[in-house]
Amino acid sequence: MMIRDKNSMTTHHTHCGLRLGDNLAHLHFLRKLARLYPTHEFIHRAHTGYLPQLIEVVCDLPNIQLLAMLPGSSALSHDAWKNADGAWENHPRRNDYAAFMIEHFERLAGAMDLVSPIKEPRDLLFDYPALFDYRCEPIDFLIVNSAPLSNQWPGYDAAALDALAAHLSTDGRKVVTTRPVAGLPCTMPHTVTGIGGISVHAKHIIAVSTGPSWPTFNVWNADTCELRIILIEHEWIGLCDRSPHCSTVDQARHILIEHELL
Repeated sequence: MMIRDKNSMTTHHTHCGLRLGDNLAHLHFLRKLARLYPTHEFIHRAHTGYLPQLIEVVCDLPNIQLLAMLPGSSALSHDAWKNADGAWENHPRRNDYAAFMIEHFERLAGAMDLVSPIKEPRDLLFDYPALFDYRCEPIDFLIVNSAPLSNQWPGYDAAALDALAAHLSTDGRKVVTTRPVAGLPCTMPHTVTGIGGISVHAKHIIAVSTGPSWPTFNVWNADTCELRIILIEHEWIGLCDRSPHCSTVDQARHILIEHELL
């Protein structure tokens, strides 16, 4: 919904009742709109539990507000979920993430009587300042081994990922995981922004396609990450070069062997 107040500030309301990753992608879109339309205000609602993770994405922009979803609060706002009204599941390019999301944001911006600033896949890379501001020592591997919550990778195998992380940590390599693995540093104290910030300093990334993986797709590592393995089924992300997609941990192992990393 769009509202014009007495000070001629146009306000747009959106909501997303789905997962963390869906809200992260939408807030990236709102950031670009907020910069392009500085006299417009954007109010987005999400589940209360996600707000501490989401605030870092937009806290530097005064014309974006984050609020909790409440009963009835979505009645007068745009549904930002990519599958609202079956838009994703009925789309012929639903498995081409970049192509679909560019079109999705174009539709959503049009519903607000605005023009989408997201025109090509690289525009989908996260670029919010808190990612770049995060400081840590260089690491060899960041492994996003958190469980996917939206069936992105039905073959999720926690034990196989743990074994891979332990194997990669030999020979003095520094390996950081997002779910605890015995003997290895873990990002658990950090928000998803911390995970994305660590990814800026990672030589290689192995990531389950899940909410915590999204900030690892950012403008600061798109060209510096030497190898990014994405664990997913059916869908092609298509945001970065040198990013083979795998549906099993064994396939990921073979790629690492080919690159002489195992």
